Amino acid sequence: MGILTRISPAWMIIVILILLLFLQRECHHCPDVRNIVSKTDTCYIVGDSIPYPYPIITTVKVDSIIHDTTFRKVDTALILADYFAKVYGNQILADDSSVFVSVQYMVTQNRLAWMLPSIANRKPTAIIQNTTVINQPVLRTKFFAGIGVGRSPTEFGLTANALLLTKNDHAYSLSYDFLNHDIYCTLYWKIKFK
Repeated sequence: MGILTRISPAWMIIVILILLLFLQRECHHCPDVRNIVSKTDTCYIVGDSIPYPYPIITTVKVDSIIHDTTFRKVDTALILADYFAKVYGNQILADDSSVFVSVQYMVTQNRLAWMLPSIANRKPTAIIQNTTVINQPVLRTKFFAGIGVGRSPTEFGLTANALLLTKNDHAYSLSYDFLNHDIYCTLYWKIKFK
C-alpha cells in the first residue's frame, strides 16, 4: 500500500493510458494476409458459336449490254414466273472438327436479296487457372530481457530492461533504473521500407 500512496495521480493516469494503448494495439485483429493462396485448374470447354459480322456483298456492274437478234420460241410467262420467284438455299462451306460454316440465302429477280452466314468454332478451348500456395512461418510473441548503462551530465544509470515483441510486430519495452529509482516504458512502431 505504501507504493501506491507515493505515486502521484498524474503518473497513475500516464500508466493507465499506456496500458490502454497497449491493449488497443494488441486486441485489434486484422485479417492475416501473409499466406497467399491461389489455385490452378484447367477446364476444357467445347467450342461454341462465335458471332461474326456479315460479309460485305458487292455486285458487279455490267458496262455493256449485247442484244441478240436471233428469234426463238419462248414461254414468257414461265420466264417471268421464274424471274420473280423467291429461291431459298442453304450452302455448307466448311464442316470439320475445327469449324462449321454455312450460308443461308434468298435469290429473286436474278439477284441475291439477302444472305445469313452461320459460323461455329469447334476447337476446344482451354481455361487455365493457376494456384500458388505460399506458407509462411507462424508468428509468435517473443520476450527479451537485458541490461542498460547510461550517464547524464549529473547522474549515472544502471537499468534492467524487458522487451515484448508481439505477433503483430509491435514492440514494448520496460526499464527500471536501480540507481535513480526511475521507470521507463517505451512503445516502438515498425517502419517499412520498400
